[in-house]
Amino acid sequence: MTISIITLTEQLKQQNYADVLKAALNVPEKDKIDDLKLLELIARIKSDQSSPLVQHYLNESAGWTYNTPDLLLSERAFLHLLRNEGAPAIRLYQQLGEDNFDALDCNRLGNAHLMMSNFDQALHYYDRAIELEPDEPSHLNNKGGALARLHRFDLALEVYDECLKLDPEHLTAKEAKKKLLIKLNQSEDVLNELRTTLESDPESLENRLAYFNALVEFTQYGEAIKVIQDHLKPVKDLKSIPLEADPEEFKTEQDQLNLRSALLQLFESRQMWVRALATTNQMLEMFEEKPHYLLFNKADYLAELAKFEDASAIIDELDEKIEDKERIKIARAGLLCEQEKEAEALELYESIDKGSRFYKQILHRKADIKLTLGRIEESHADLLELLDTNIMVAVQLINSKNYKPDDAIIEKLKIIARNPFTPEQQKENICFALSIACDRRKEYKDAAEFLREANSLNRKKIKYNPGEFTVRCNRNIRFFQSAKGPQTGNTILDTKPKPIFIVGMPRSGTTLTETIIGSHSLVAPCGELPSIPKISRFVNKNYPKLKPYPECADSFTPRMLDSMANAYIERLPEEGQGARFTADKLPHNFVNVGLIHRIFPEAPIIHVMRDPRDNGLSNFQQNFGAKYGGMGFAFDLEHLASEINNYWRLMKHWRKIGIPMIEFWYEDLVNEQEVISKALINYCGLQWEDQVLEFHKLERRVKTASVGQVRNKMYKSSAQKWRNYEELLQPMINALDKSVVEFYEPEAT
Repeated sequence: MTISIITLTEQLKQQNYADVLKAALNVPEKDKIDDLKLLELIARIKSDQSSPLVQHYLNESAGWTYNTPDLLLSERAFLHLLRNEGAPAIRLYQQLGEDNFDALDCNRLGNAHLMMSNFDQALHYYDRAIELEPDEPSHLNNKGGALARLHRFDLALEVYDECLKLDPEHLTAKEAKKKLLIKLNQSEDVLNELRTTLESDPESLENRLAYFNALVEFTQYGEAIKVIQDHLKPVKDLKSIPLEADPEEFKTEQDQLNLRSALLQLFESRQMWVRALATTNQMLEMFEEKPHYLLFNKADYLAELAKFEDASAIIDELDEKIEDKERIKIARAGLLCEQEKEAEALELYESIDKGSRFYKQILHRKADIKLTLGRIEESHADLLELLDTNIMVAVQLINSKNYKPDDAIIEKLKIIARNPFTPEQQKENICFALSIACDRRKEYKDAAEFLREANSLNRKKIKYNPGEFTVRCNRNIRFFQSAKGPQTGNTILDTKPKPIFIVGMPRSGTTLTETIIGSHSLVAPCGELPSIPKISRFVNKNYPKLKPYPECADSFTPRMLDSMANAYIERLPEEGQGARFTADKLPHNFVNVGLIHRIFPEAPIIHVMRDPRDNGLSNFQQNFGAKYGGMGFAFDLEHLASEINNYWRLMKHWRKIGIPMIEFWYEDLVNEQEVISKALINYCGLQWEDQVLEFHKLERRVKTASVGQVRNKMYKSSAQKWRNYEELLQPMINALDKSVVEFYEPEAT
């Protein structure tokens, strides 16, 4: 029977379920040993899950004993997973040994860690499964589920799209993606729900990480970091984790590791390398034997901090310990890139052949280096090689301002976009990219077609009511009837950063303006900060005796306003801490101009205007994603007109009540860069610096749709662009309120 079990185990690994069931049926039930029952159970689950024997065997499996337990380590672990027993499954896989893992083992081990809330480990093993078996959609589906569970929605959607590209009819992935998109559309309540859930069970790792990841999605980074840091225990108070730790014995340590891992991912994504390095050092201290993956991370962060010798020393140490020489090569190549030795790095990358599990990963890096070295055609060839398995590579390239796709790429994308079986999220992203590509080729009819389709697909997911925003604007106009009101805040202390606010419609030039201002040596460009809208939302929670905001605007005392100012300054991101001036370019703060002036009466307020026809077109052309409904107006032309009408009404009101601002047209900025730039710098109370004219050289992160523009010198091609789409835009143009909306007239400016 032992030989038979060996044979059947091998057949099971080869997914030959029919032969396993046939062999099991040839043995009378009373004569079946538990080893055979286990193999039969797994074969039935994979091929005949409705069989009553499945539940029967599951019910009796707790009492099974095995003649060949060591032979069935993987199968026994799977049985524990079926019974939702993650810890014993992990222990069995530890006995099996990582060198013996196949892709299925990695997938199942990921599931086991997910059950134990070991999220970092779960994602690690799903990624291993994908490396070993990249064409198996179930690995991607499971990874998508783990990311969605952590509320890392954007990444989850990307992974589900990859899964559905491999298997467009993967039911689990299709349903999960649908539910996730519905969840995104209900996102206004997400943070409150997650915070309440965490407060009801503050010790729940899953609840804490879900709230953390949602805060990150909302770009509330400071709050997210606090949620984790408040729950961290000092490393000295924890037990050292052995290489093969019992998940139950070391649950506290594993939870603490997961919390730090979540912080690490945030620090890395925000390029906060000092904090990433400090967190990695803490994680390394938590283990008896330092994990190799953390040492590789440490080397990467040291390289980012230009500590090249220290990074090289770690890689040399790893080279002596591990057999995976390809991984060492990749680490050395990455270090060379940071040292601007791209040619040497490329030589290392190209020594890794097509059979390597890292091959597709390094194609991206090779393409970037070749682009840097001016080998443009070779760079595109590398990316085209990825196109067969990841069409989003082409989409990313097209979204770059500096990439012009050739006819072959455009035609391939058009075929996929027009295929009725292409998943809608993927089709939407491709249609947006094609609208950009066709626009650059001056194929405006095709561009309008894809733009119309992309926005139509997005509207299916968006729950947006323009009337609600109109009511909000009306209330601000009604209750802010004077510039300062009875009280204003105090002057900001010289020791604190002085904020500069840049407002306007989205896609009006606020990012460009912030980049110009941020080129000044005394100004820290902080991007789109959520603090002012948050202050307005929490007025009545912090001061419950006041009337509902904004009706209470004239009831603010100097003490309240000072408290609001301090809350804003304290929540500045890392790049703003300690700066002389900060720039906050949240466009929709045009709603909050009255509140801003009450809190910071001396703060410069910069209003960027743009011809509403070009402004509306630019919004309609952007794949904002409307992750949480905030840009929901941008996918419907009549909703866009309503937004523009309300914006102009509000800005007219702020002028009427005497709030001081500097206002200019985006079109004038691109035509008279130096004149407008000098006026802006002067208005902010700063001395002129010549580097302001070379804003495109500013080294900074830009996450908005204007990323391409701020990397290039000023260009004028976007002015009067709406005329190429006049027919498409007619519903928006007809709905604009000409009594308040202004149009750019060069002769009058």
